[in-house]
Amino acid sequence: MNHALLDRLLLVLDLKNTRALAKHLQVTESSLSKIRAGERKVTGDLILAIYDKSGMSLEAIRGLAKEANGTNT
Repeated sequence: MNHALLDRLLLVLDLKNTRALAKHLQVTESSLSKIRAGERKVTGDLILAIYDKSGMSLEAIRGLAKEANGTNT
């Protein structure tokens, strides 16, 4: 399943899969899998971890997270 934020991170960080992304962000692979499947939303803690590890702006991260979560706020 596609997920705007996670897919962008894989490209930006030049990682091959969700397992490598989870390791890089120091989160569990299952948490990212649940986010990708739509079972869990991107949390503030994850947004901060992404910001710290990726060099992406908070605005870009939040925009992609909102797009992926299906929210307009």
